[in-house]
Amino acid sequence: MIADAAALPVAYVWNEDSHFLRKDIGTVPNIVDRGTGWGYQLEAEARYDFTPNWSAGGGVRFWHAEAGRGNTDFVHSQTKVELNDFTSERFGVFGDVTYRFATF
Repeated sequence: MIADAAALPVAYVWNEDSHFLRKDIGTVPNIVDRGTGWGYQLEAEARYDFTPNWSAGGGVRFWHAEAGRGNTDFVHSQTKVELNDFTSERFGVFGDVTYRFATF
C-alpha cells in the first residue's frame, strides 16, 4: 500500500461561464472568474510486484483546490465584483502497469 499527499501552496482559477440560452446577459463567455488560492491532493494505491521489473497497481485520488482572492467579471455589463469562494474537487480511481528498466 502506498499513500501520497501533495500541497498546492498557490492555485490559480480561470473560469469562463457561458449561459447559451440567456441572451440578456450577452455573448459567451458571459461571466469570467479569476482568482488565487490553495489546494491539496491525496492518493492511495495498492501495488503488486509480479517480477522484479513488472508491477501493477490501482488506487484512488482526491484533488481539492479553492480560490477566494480574485474577481468575477460580468462581461456584458462590464461589472466586476469580488470573488467570494470558488472550489473545485475531483475524485477518481486509476490503474497502472509499470516496468522498471533497472532494479538496483
